[in-house]
Amino acid sequence: MPNMKLISICGALLLGLCTTGSAFASPIDEAKAMVDQGQRLFAQSQTKKGEDRTKKLVHSATKFARAYALILARNLKNDAPDLFKLIEKRINELVKLPALKAERQKTRTEALKATSEGRLTAAYDLFARLRDLDPRDQTIEYILGVIGQRMETK
Repeated sequence: MPNMKLISICGALLLGLCTTGSAFASPIDEAKAMVDQGQRLFAQSQTKKGEDRTKKLVHSATKFARAYALILARNLKNDAPDLFKLIEKRINELVKLPALKAERQKTRTEALKATSEGRLTAAYDLFARLRDLDPRDQTIEYILGVIGQRMETK
């Protein structure tokens, strides 16, 4: 029976090493992982139709947007220029798709309506989603900042 105990201890150690290894990933590695996920989701979207396709495309765009934001926030454009170019290329391709154009328009309309009705938390969430659909739009960042300030004062 001592072998079983040794095996369970080794298994626990191995599991611990596997789960903590990702906690020490560099920002570039994290961005690469997001890009890989985005690529996989985009490929999956090509086999779907209708609302399922749109959901996969939105999820894919979100992954690329988060990778884009991470690289910009950490000022890593020069450290991983090829990765950044790939991210920009994918974002450019995604924002041109009719399904995502329609989703951005729908989300923008809902966000503006929520803002005009004073539902700031809902508006903030919708504008954050809009940012995830196209992270290059600095107007959205400004709007999020303004809404955030108004939420703090209420």
